[in-house]
Amino acid sequence: MNELISDLAKQTRDAVKSVVEGTGDVATSAAGAVSKSLSAALQGGDTVADRVVEVATDVITGAIRGVADTSVDTMAGIQGVVQGAIKGVSMVGGDVVSATGKIVSTTVKSTADTGKDATQAAVSAVKGAIAATEEVGGDVSGVTKEAIIGAVNGASEISEATADSVKKVLVTSIEGAKEVIDTIF
Repeated sequence: MNELISDLAKQTRDAVKSVVEGTGDVATSAAGAVSKSLSAALQGGDTVADRVVEVATDVITGAIRGVADTSVDTMAGIQGVVQGAIKGVSMVGGDVVSATGKIVSTTVKSTADTGKDATQAAVSAVKGAIAATEEVGGDVSGVTKEAIIGAVNGASEISEATADSVKKVLVTSIEGAKEVIDTIF
């Protein structure tokens, strides 16, 4: 991470911690903080397509750390982080479908880095991506597929055992996951 992006992750972490600790609605609070951070960071400068993955990665990393540093329901917070990231990409005119895989993958890896359950984070992240896409009126089928792929890819970067666990839990938790996993993996 370069210095600017590292500062962005810290700012997002602090914003998420502050908002989440001050309200009772973890998912909505995290979603709002992430959405604002991501869309503000993507305004101006290079095209959104050029910057969305880099910026989203840092915003999500900071947000997950912020959620993990609080005493709230981490999985609800993770779902909110992903919802906020998807909404942020949508707000600045980014391609939500193409950004989803990286958003979910980063969420799974960042959650593992905090010592929290990456398998459950994968389910929360996929659900967050789907919910946000339904809310903004995007391609739910495309996002679902990319979210599942992102979850498994993120888990694969942790370990083969984590990837296997994520595949199993996604098949039982997310409609259509079996077909995607059987086709792609």
